[in-house]
Amino acid sequence: GDGTAGVDMGCGFGVPPLTVDEIQAELPAFVEVQNRHPKGMLNQGGSMLPHQLALFCLVRRLKPKHIIESGAHEGLGTWLLRQAAPDAQITVVSPNQPRSYIDQKPDSVYYVGRKFKDFSKLLETQRFTDLDKARTLIFFDDHQSGLRRMRMARNAGFTHLIFDDNYVPGATSDNLALKQVCNANGTLHAMLGEPLLAKDDFGGRSKPFTKRDLQAWHNELKTSVQTYWEFPPLWDVATCNMHSIRPADYTRLTKPPILRVSAPFTEEQRSAAEKKYVWINYVQLTPLSGGGGGKTVG
Repeated sequence: GDGTAGVDMGCGFGVPPLTVDEIQAELPAFVEVQNRHPKGMLNQGGSMLPHQLALFCLVRRLKPKHIIESGAHEGLGTWLLRQAAPDAQITVVSPNQPRSYIDQKPDSVYYVGRKFKDFSKLLETQRFTDLDKARTLIFFDDHQSGLRRMRMARNAGFTHLIFDDNYVPGATSDNLALKQVCNANGTLHAMLGEPLLAKDDFGGRSKPFTKRDLQAWHNELKTSVQTYWEFPPLWDVATCNMHSIRPADYTRLTKPPILRVSAPFTEEQRSAAEKKYVWINYVQLTPLSGGGGGKTVG
């Protein structure tokens, strides 16, 4: 065996921003929004249904004044952010100009195409320095190392983060996500039969690391983060998950699903979207110095 039998591989600590009951109460509003979705449900390269619901619920709960979206793909995520936060100021950071939706609110800011700068470079700009950081939500959907992005955001004084690409180790993973760091001693890698490999930049870079590195990163996570919370999947996909993880292992990695039936979604929506779940998570950072962060940004 891998020595992990009976070990809960889920990760979570701090104050959950939402309960399952609160998520279920948001379903009617979410379905109504999805019915107005510019391209219908299927955003193949961007966030799929389970992650769209997570984003919608979290934004409506947190009520941010500013939203920074790092990685925008077609722009459908931006559209969803706008539905969830009609009054928020949105900044979009993405190498290519989104093709499906550009937000028209006068205070929206786009660093895309020729104006693109990586999130790390924008942190030094006056516009980012001046943001009300306690009331800013950063949505990372940019396939960069979650650990690296967490450090950057915290060092710049931000508090509220959502990570779309929160992969476990394996072939589908393309970055050193916080879910991998949340497991201190490498039992997650052992259970999945995966080497200790830190991927970054859409998986374009990778380098081996040791259990000692992992323990240090885990300790850093625990001091840097006061809440780490994974949004549950919509449906149980243990037997057909896209990561080819054994069902029993998948269940140990994943919260119980929100729904047992397709409704309020159609069978077609469910079959297209149910596997597209990657442990999307909310992170509330501990402030660098003094001052406790409140539970919400609203």
